[in-house]
Amino acid sequence: MKRVICILIALVFCLSLSASPLFAGGKKKAATKKKTKNIKVMICHIPPGNPSNAQTIRVGSAAVKAHLAHGDYLGPCNNHGGGSI
Repeated sequence: MKRVICILIALVFCLSLSASPLFAGGKKKAATKKKTKNIKVMICHIPPGNPSNAQTIRVGSAAVKAHLAHGDYLGPCNNHGGGSI
C-alpha cells in the first residue's frame, strides 16, 4: 500500500512540473513574438503623386521598411500641411 501511495505522489509531482512555467518556454516565446508584431510606428506618409496630402499614420513595424523606401519618413508630418490618421 505504501508503495502505491509513493507512486501516486511521484506521478502527481511529475505532472505538476510539466505544467509549470519552467517547462513552458516555447509558449512564452510565442507570446513574446506575437506582442512584437503589434508594435506601431508613427510615420509621415507622403502619397506618391500627391505630396501636399501628407498624413501622419501609425503602421506595423513590419511595414516601416516599405514606407521608408518610397519617401515616407519616421515621425509626424510637421511641414507638409497634412493631417493625421
